[in-house]
Amino acid sequence: MPKRLTILNANHYVGNRTRRKWRQAMAAHKAAVVTVQEGDLAGDLPGYVTVAAPPWMPRPARSVRIYVRDDLADQVDGIACHRLTDQVPGYRWGHTRWVTVVLLRGGWAVMCIHANPGAAGVPKSNAQNIRYINGLDALADAYARLGYRRVVAAGDWNRPEGDVATAPPGTPGQLARRWSGTVRLHRIDGYVVRPTVTLKRFEVLPNPGSDHRATIATVTVAKAAE
Repeated sequence: MPKRLTILNANHYVGNRTRRKWRQAMAAHKAAVVTVQEGDLAGDLPGYVTVAAPPWMPRPARSVRIYVRDDLADQVDGIACHRLTDQVPGYRWGHTRWVTVVLLRGGWAVMCIHANPGAAGVPKSNAQNIRYINGLDALADAYARLGYRRVVAAGDWNRPEGDVATAPPGTPGQLARRWSGTVRLHRIDGYVVRPTVTLKRFEVLPNPGSDHRATIATVTVAKAAE
């Protein structure tokens, strides 16, 4: 596996009439890995293998899906799906939250995440986000012990980037602080990486039909981790 990866992330909240256009737009960037949220209706991407698309998620808002470019399919060591939180009763967006993971040769672990938006006055919702971030932190440690130390968490964080030093619990900034890593988002979509990974490029892309923008990042092995 190369020491450099391009990872495209997109929330696929689009209607049926835009699905084909969306798939063509995402595939055209030829990223090594594509992570998709709300992607139950996304279907296959031309030129990609769908490696993680849990079939038991009944609603698009619960889906976290990963694609790997065809020519890198033989670099996949494994895939996993982890249920990190349970549903929050009485809160519209407090459904069960998952993370999918693809393990790639060369020690890469790419996570596709989708946190909930949280809500003032709904303490259980914010507690759910704290559990979700805690779960991602624990998973990164577990995969590192297996030799997959180059961890990238990509997705819809439903939280702004903020200041890492003062980021409250349950936010991507808190996770970056715990990892001593880097966070880079456009509004609420983007990446958190461990210090074994350097985020070299970050670009915001069109996302046809969606109320989110897609992002693409180039990540490399940090010099200290070589």
